[in-house]
Amino acid sequence: MAKVDPHIAEALMLNAGYKPLEPYIKSHQKWKCLHISCGEVVYPSYHGISQGQGGCLSCGRKITADKRRLSEAMTIEIMLDAKLQPLEPYKFALEFNTWNLVNFKVSYQWF
Repeated sequence: MAKVDPHIAEALMLNAGYKPLEPYIKSHQKWKCLHISCGEVVYPSYHGISQGQGGCLSCGRKITADKRRLSEAMTIEIMLDAKLQPLEPYKFALEFNTWNLVNFKVSYQWF
């Protein structure tokens, strides 16, 4: 396996959105970087980034959560299928508040 030129490694990291904060050593070694998008100090490896992996755990979790989060329209559809009528706009799960719903005959506060 050929050794990676440190300048090429740094260019790849910058292109992926990571600013190296220490010199490049090895492709599989954790490399202290600043994730430009969120400002977090992270420790991805050159190899991982070159293979398309993300290097920021915080951003990776946020992206995953955003992909899994239901839209307001889908959430309302689920409630209507359960015979529950929303009385106010949908509050995303991250905003832990009650969501007032009506069960056509009985009024509920849904937590």
